Amino acid sequence: MTIKDELKIIQQQGNGILDPAQVVQYAQNPKTLLHSQFEWNDSAAAYQYRLWQARHLISLELVVIKDGPTFKTVRAYISLTADRTTQGGYRSTIDVLSDTDLRAQMLQEAHAEMLRFRRKFGMLSELAKVFEAMDNVK
Repeated sequence: MTIKDELKIIQQQGNGILDPAQVVQYAQNPKTLLHSQFEWNDSAAAYQYRLWQARHLISLELVVIKDGPTFKTVRAYISLTADRTTQGGYRSTIDVLSDTDLRAQMLQEAHAEMLRFRRKFGMLSELAKVFEAMDNVK
């Protein structure tokens, strides 16, 4: 049995829907492979959840920036991969856009996200023009 097999069992029990709450319930059994994928120490899990809440809160903050003759509302903070692999944390989006090297990192990450988007939704012919436009971005 693999984790994939266990998830399939849970999905079948849920009439084709894989419900995260059911995954957690199933994983409570220490004999399952899914069990080791969760933090069962409530104090550690609570701390990790608070970190997730902080990240979510940070992601909701917006700022208005000037883009040529118009203004755009964007996230106030961005987490660059390089920061996440060293100390973690977020930078001001305005600071990142204003710094040549940081802006290049942000653009590189945007390209990587476009590739992930394409892998996830590439089977949708309705998005062919979106993929074509993405291919034209250097």
